[in-house]
Parts: sequence; C-alpha cells; structure tokens
Amino acid sequence: MAMMEGLLQWLLIWALLMVDPVTCICVKDSDELSFSRENSEADDVRKDHFVNIHCCANNFVGDIKWFRQYNGTMTVLVFNNERYTFKERQQVLEINKALMLDNGTYVCVAHNTTHNVSFQFELYVAECDKAAGKVIVERMPEPKQMVRLGQTKTLECRGYFGCSLPNTKSAFWMRRGKSVSKLEGDHPLFSVEMVNKSNGNILGSILTFKTITKDNMTSSYMCYLFAVPPNGKSFHVQLVNIPQKEVLPRWGVAVVAVVSVTIVVALLLALLIRPWKDQLLFRMRTKFHCLPLRQANKRHDLIVLCHPDNDDEVRNHITSNLRNDYAVFFPYDDIQGAELEAPAAMDALTSSSFALIYLTPSDSRVPRLELLMDAATNCQGGTRIILIHNGPLRDSLQGLEPGLRSRLRLVHHIKWPSDIDRNARVKKNFICAIQSYLPESVDDASESSTEPLLNYMWGRTEALGPLRSQLC
Repeated sequence: MAMMEGLLQWLLIWALLMVDPVTCICVKDSDELSFSRENSEADDVRKDHFVNIHCCANNFVGDIKWFRQYNGTMTVLVFNNERYTFKERQQVLEINKALMLDNGTYVCVAHNTTHNVSFQFELYVAECDKAAGKVIVERMPEPKQMVRLGQTKTLECRGYFGCSLPNTKSAFWMRRGKSVSKLEGDHPLFSVEMVNKSNGNILGSILTFKTITKDNMTSSYMCYLFAVPPNGKSFHVQLVNIPQKEVLPRWGVAVVAVVSVTIVVALLLALLIRPWKDQLLFRMRTKFHCLPLRQANKRHDLIVLCHPDNDDEVRNHITSNLRNDYAVFFPYDDIQGAELEAPAAMDALTSSSFALIYLTPSDSRVPRLELLMDAATNCQGGTRIILIHNGPLRDSLQGLEPGLRSRLRLVHHIKWPSDIDRNARVKKNFICAIQSYLPESVDDASESSTEPLLNYMWGRTEALGPLRSQLC
C-alpha cells in the first residue's frame, strides 16, 4: 500500500513538471479586444542565452500571430524547434538561443470576429566580446536639459559592460551643489530606478525629477557608468530654465488690448442696437438726405399690390401706417367696389413713384394681380419696387411666371415679421425698413429733391396737408 502511494506521488510530480506554468493571465477589464498592461516594450539578452517575449492579450480568438521586421521588411515568424517556440496560444515567444540576427522589432497581432490589434516589441542582443573590456554607452543624456519650474523630467544613462569586466561595475547618479551626494531610492522630489539586463552586462540608472525646483537649477548632476578605470564613463548634466520669450513687445500688447476692447465694445453695441436697427438706419438716412428722390409729376408716392385675401392684413400693418407720410394708392380702398380688375389700378400704377408688392406662399394665382406685378417691374424697374414676402422667398415666388419670378428676385426684399401682431417694436422696425426705400416725407423733403405733390384720391384732387411721422 505504501509502495502504491509513493508511485502516485512520483506520477503527480512528473505531471506537474511536464505542464508549462501559465504566464499570461487574462485580465478581463471589459469585453474589448486588448493587450495586457503587463507586456514590456523592450528587452536585452546576452548572445547565446534564452529570452522570451510576452504578448498577453484579452478576449482574442484563435492564436496570436507573430511577425518580424528586419531591414525594413516584415516577415511571418513560424515555429522552429531549434530557434523559436510558441506557448499559451502563441502569447509567449521563446527564443532558445539568441543570435545577433535576432536583433530587431517583433510585432504580435491578436484578433477577434470583428477586428484586430497589434503590439510592438524591441529586442537587443548583446555580444560578449563586443565591449572588449570597455564600457559601450547605449544611452547618454544631453549635457544641457531645458526645463521649467514645476515640470517633471527624466534622465537616463545606460551602457553595455561586456563579459570581461569585473563585478565592480555599476551605474548611479551624483548631485553636486553645496555638497556632493549620491541619489538613491524614492524621494518626495525625485526617484532613481536601476537598470540591470543581460545578467548584469547591461547596466543603467534612470533619474526622474518629480517637480523641478530652483534648487535643481543651481546644482549639477553626474551619471557614472562605473568600472575599473579607465573603463568607466561619466556624464555631466545641467538643468537650464527655459527663458520666457516675449511674444509681443509692450507696444504690441497695448495695440492688441486696444483692438480687443474695441471689438468687444463694437459687439456689445451691435447687440444693443440690433432690436432698433431698422429705426436707427431710417433716421440716419433721413437726417443726411440719403433716401431716394421723389419722382416729379407723380400723383402717388406708392401703390400697394396684394392678393385679395390679404387686403385686411396689408391695410392694418402697412397701408394705414404709410399714409401718415405718403400718398398711398391701395386698390381695395381707392377703387369703387375694391375690384382689382378695374383699369384704374393700371393707371394708378403708372402714376406712382414706387410699388410695394406683398406675397405669401399660399397665394393662389390672380391673373390681374400678376399682370400688375409684371407691369410694375417694367415701368418701375428693380430700384422702385419693394417686395414683402411672408415666408421663404422661393416659396412666395413659386406660383409666378418664370420671367416675373426672375425679375422679382432682383428687387428690394423685406421679410414679414412673424410676431408683428404681438410686438410693437418689431412692427415699428418693419415699417421703417419699408420707408428706408421710399423718399423723405413731404415735411422733411429738401426743395431740390421734390416737386409739389397732390394727394390724388381717385376722382378728386385736394391740397396735401402737413404729413407727420407718427411711427418712425
């Protein structure tokens, strides 16, 4: 019985020895395809020695694919009993006996059903007789390091000592200030990390400043790759403050400040006057006599044309207000029975200085109205027509003949405000926007720009009384 138990123990030990230990453990932070954070990006190995490269991945399908980049060419890395061995679904690449030709870049690729990810690894193979008793410097810090107060900074020096140098070799950092001291371990202001690769043939020291202080800039630092003299190497490093460059001279800063303030003030003024923009523009054009001249020998300043369904809307918001300052002919008020087809409308059109046309997208075609609009574009031209469109301009012109539609696109356009019934300021701006295209009122007009105008209401003529602007 005891003999049987001993045999079972030996079998168990033999089975454990035959099973490779697992080195890649899936860290399942999420269901995404990714590489383990434990993978290193580079390694050094002594020639003719063993080294393995880890490419541990999470949530991948199948096996890891390996590639080797050599002399700018990427080749597939395949299993080779003498040279390369793959384990753990090819997450681990074992190089049994590293040669100098194994120097280079290795790329592993993991994939799932939708996409793939890649990881890059650098391998350096060190040759024992390469140093021939001397330290070969692999990484050397620049003698002057430009830094700023408060920033972090990392300095590294590393060398290949070879196989023939004695065991007294080492790498370390020294500081020279008011006193000389060796920098070691983890300090609140700095930390030192030792590099030891390829069985001690590659040594180095990494100095990290956690925060640069003024004291760092008044001290100097030395990195030593120490071996029996004269084989050692040392490097002097000085931290130099980056000068704050003046981007602009003082006068330039002053100019930028003035321009910036001016732009801000202009924007604020624009925002403040925007609600009254049309009123202010009309007052300025009236004050400086920039409005168009009144045509001589015309009975009316303005004729208003609109669809029969819109006569009340136009009368309430446009016609009644403009009649405070101008001689306005509105067919629905001035023609007996409000018949747009009456010949009087055509006669009034030719005897008016300006024509105002009101259109909405829902207007159905009225042949007589379209004829009047076509006549207006011929006798008034684009400069003496004001088009008011209630809705998008394209939609408002949609039902017209192509020739008329193209001519009306070239006249003065004013959008009908949607809140004209609720906002008195908006209505006032709207009327002033119309008046900006009309001549000055009779009271304000200069003698050189007007002829005596009679208020001609169809069938009778009477002297035009004083006109006053009650709205603008």
